[in-house]
Amino acid sequence: TRRKALGLLAAASVPPTAVVAAAAAIPPAAVEVAASGMQENPELLAAYKRFKAARAEVAAAKDALEWLVDEWRHRWPLAPEELLCCANAHVFGGTAHENAERDIAGNFLIRDTSSLTKRFTREMRQKTPETCFSIVSAKEAEERLAEWRQQTPAGRTEKALARNRAYRDDAIQRWQRKLELAREYEAETARLRAA
Repeated sequence: TRRKALGLLAAASVPPTAVVAAAAAIPPAAVEVAASGMQENPELLAAYKRFKAARAEVAAAKDALEWLVDEWRHRWPLAPEELLCCANAHVFGGTAHENAERDIAGNFLIRDTSSLTKRFTREMRQKTPETCFSIVSAKEAEERLAEWRQQTPAGRTEKALARNRAYRDDAIQRWQRKLELAREYEAETARLRAA
C-alpha cells in the first residue's frame, strides 16, 4: 500500500549512523529481559542434538564404506564374460537393474568395455567405453537349464530333428557352464563380503 511504501522510503533515507545510535540507546537490561522471556523448548533442543549426532554417524558410516570399497576394489572379481547380460543395467529398471553387477558395498560396478570383444563390436566399444552389466545368477541359470532339459526337440524331417537336437544339446552345455560359473562367482563374492 501507499503507507507501507512511504514507510520503506523513509527507512531507506535514514542514515546508518542514526540506526547505530538508536540501537545503542536501548538499555542492555531491556535486551536481557526480552531474551529471557523467550525460552527454547528443551525437548526440541534434545531432539536437535540427537539429529546432529545421527547425521555425524551417517557421515562416518559413509566414509567407512567408501574406505572399504577402495580397500577391496583390487580384490573384487569381475563376473566372467559368459555371465554378462544387458548393458546399461545401472540406467534401466526392472530385472536388469536388480541383477546388475555390484561391488562390495552394493554400488553399481562400471566396467571397461574395451576387452569385451566377444560381446561388443568395435563401434559399440567406442560408443560405450564404460557400462554396468546385469549378470546371470545361479538361480536363473538353474531355471534356464531345467527348461532346456524338459524341452523335446521336434522336426518334420530327420535333418531338422537332428539340427534341433544339436541346438538343444548345445544350449544345455552353455547353461551348464553358466551355472558353474555363476556358482563360483557367487561363492567368491560371498566369501569376500564375509571377510
